[in-house]
Order: sequence, then C-alpha cells, then structure tokens
Amino acid sequence: MKVGVRMLGAGAALFATAGALAGTISDPVIQVQASSSLGSGTLNVPFIPGNYDPVTGEYRWSLAEPVDITADGGGLIATIESLSTFLMVDPLVNVGFVATAGPSDVTITITSALIGFTPISPASGTASAQLGLTDNDGNGGTLTGNHAGGLGFRADYNGVVPTGTTFATLVPTFSVGMFGSDNRNGNVPLTGIGPAVSNMSSQYSFTFTANDSASGTSVFVVIPEPASLALLALGGLALIRRR
Repeated sequence: MKVGVRMLGAGAALFATAGALAGTISDPVIQVQASSSLGSGTLNVPFIPGNYDPVTGEYRWSLAEPVDITADGGGLIATIESLSTFLMVDPLVNVGFVATAGPSDVTITITSALIGFTPISPASGTASAQLGLTDNDGNGGTLTGNHAGGLGFRADYNGVVPTGTTFATLVPTFSVGMFGSDNRNGNVPLTGIGPAVSNMSSQYSFTFTANDSASGTSVFVVIPEPASLALLALGGLALIRRR
C-alpha cells in the first residue's frame, strides 16, 4: 500500500469510556511523519471504535500490511513495515514499529494518541524505550535522535509531545558497521511527577540512513503515587474500624 498524506479508514474524533475506567483516546491513535530530500508524507491512523474494550479500558491496533510513504512526485521516502499500539485509559501508552528508509536519509516522527483521564494527584510515572538499527546496504548506518540531547524518544504528560511537560527523554544516537545491527535503550524507574496529571502521550523522533531499517518499542505508564495509595489504604482501614 502506498500513501502520501492519507487517513486509513474513519474514526471518531474523541472517544469517552464509561464506568471506573473513564477516559479519552485522541484521534488519530498514531501519526507517522516522514521526510527526506525527496519530500514528505504523513500516515494518520484513526480511532476505530471496534478496537476498544470498554470492560478493560484497552485499545489495540496493528498495521495489517507494509505501507509506503511517498513524496508528491512518487518517490519512496520510507516503508512502514510494521506499526502497533496498545493503549489503556488506566493509563498506559505502548507503541512499536519497524521502518525502512528509501534511497535518502529519512527523518521519522511517530506520535502516540493523547490519553486523557481523571486527574491523578499526586502521580508517579515510569517509561522505557528501545531503538534498533540494521544496515542493509553494506556502508554502515547511523540513527540520530531529534529530541533534546540527541535522544530519540520522549514521554510527556499534560500535553501532546512536544507541547506537554517532559517526563523522560530516552535512547541516544548510535551507529552500526557494515551489515551490522544494534540497539540502544533507556528507562526511567517509577518516579513522582506531581499533582493534577490528566493526560499523557509519547513520541519517537529520529533520522536514520538511506536504505537501512529502524525499529522501536516503548511504554509509558502513569499511576497514583505509591505513598498516596498507602494513605488511601490506611483511610479505608480507618473507615472499617469506625464501622
């Protein structure tokens, strides 16, 4: 399948869940922007109501077949070999992908859905990400992160990357040798964020060399701060005792 700028299918602009797992998942659920010396193209993946389970608050989507992102003149910018997301309004954001560059170096930005939820105060978060690179044409390759500090992944809260508050930037720039393959990863352990956290998103942004393949997987989770959970538990015990 070839796309320049295209929406795959049709979805709701915003979806509200019901019950204890009330929250929202923005549309599109993933956006892939790719550019090279040949031009630029965008792949938008819309929210599909049938992919959401209201009982568990989970949304799952994966690409059915590879998609070529092409310039207006028809030149190949990149092929998205695989792309998937697992979202929870609980909340959690997980994104994975494999992409192969066309005949020119490619800059790719993959932005997740914005997950909205009842404000968590205080909140804690954890994030991890991995990026891999394979040289396919025998001249070595480099993957350069485009976020601050030359890092390739960013997780934000209270706003869509890059307009939110940064929780983590992960995965440094690296290179591989002739027909080589390697990866880099990073993580932030459970860390206090602060009060009134109400939404979250994540984004890969990097440039990699012509004809080579890049891959990635990531997860970003926000939960009530452990100390607040302990206080809630103690409060529950106090109520039980008063009864």
